Amino acid sequence: PRFLDTLYATTSEMFVERAILAEEIKQKNPQILTALLEHLAELENIQGNNIPVEYISHDDFKKMSHESKAIVRSGECSPYANVILVSGVPF
Repeated sequence: PRFLDTLYATTSEMFVERAILAEEIKQKNPQILTALLEHLAELENIQGNNIPVEYISHDDFKKMSHESKAIVRSGECSPYANVILVSGVPF
């Protein structure tokens, strides 16, 4: 599945507190970035919270992924189509 399809399915089952992206997505994949930010804005309305977006270098992003509790892979081949979603509970 594409990155966005995977994102939509994943976020329909979790409470997202914040999102972390590689800084490089701004220049290398603005279409995915725009769709991702639009989805996070919709998710804020659904969840009733604010979802801050943090940008870090791709190298730091890869290092941070080593601390993940779960990783969901998509079949996406476009550059920097990755996001770290920080999840919590809605209370």
